[in-house]
Amino acid sequence: MEKINKELKFILKDSSIIEKLRNSNAVLIGGSKEKTIRYDDKDNNLEKQGKFVRVRTGFDNIISLKEKINENNDDTVFIRKDVEIEVDDVDNLDHLLKGIGLKQVGIMEKYRLKWNYNGNIINLDELPFGLFLEIHGEEESIFKIAEELNIDNEKMFIGTYWDIFDIYKSKNKHLKNEVNIMFEEGYSYLLAKL
Repeated sequence: MEKINKELKFILKDSSIIEKLRNSNAVLIGGSKEKTIRYDDKDNNLEKQGKFVRVRTGFDNIISLKEKINENNDDTVFIRKDVEIEVDDVDNLDHLLKGIGLKQVGIMEKYRLKWNYNGNIINLDELPFGLFLEIHGEEESIFKIAEELNIDNEKMFIGTYWDIFDIYKSKNKHLKNEVNIMFEEGYSYLLAKL
């Protein structure tokens, strides 16, 4: 199904937002470790076109084609077109994608708590380089929710976790050639304990 996805990310300094969510109209849908694998051809032509093929496991198994719609710094939220299909067997799908000439270009792991907030989706995500809040909805709703939850707009980010990871790598030179966003073996997820 094709849809237009509008979202905004906020960089969090700690997990105190959970208490605000619990004391609000937010309803916890659940928590899950998610793994996302991005695919592209050998010359990364999809990325050059602002398109991303990815397979995500966690709450469900999904293959997605994501297309950036806005690249303008004047935009207030990140907008992209998403086509998603649920799949049963991600190993067979991986074999199929490689068989048509795509390759894995990056793996991302995160632990996600998903909330419903008055019909909008809020994701609280733990990645190896920090905690983030992602609000999905119409622009007006996104900013209204951020205001209701008293989220600092200075920590707002328009883009993907891969974009944030690139910034993180620029400040941590030992990671400059790293393409995967993965937790260390045996890592204990903060969000899973809350």
